Amino acid sequence: MKKRFNEKATGVIKQPICNLCEHYIAGEKCFAFDFIPDIILTGENGHKKPLDGQKNELIFNKKNV
Repeated sequence: MKKRFNEKATGVIKQPICNLCEHYIAGEKCFAFDFIPDIILTGENGHKKPLDGQKNELIFNKKNV
């Protein structure tokens, strides 16, 4: 079973890059992952390279606003 990020346990959920990415959908979903990995949600990884388990080769790409 995949370990899920638990905002109740940590008190806060960070999405340092997800909200700025053109591939982000909502919550913990994006076009690269069915569920965005904890390592990205916590800010440990800036998703500049594809990660194992991705659906494709998409990486963080800042959306134009």
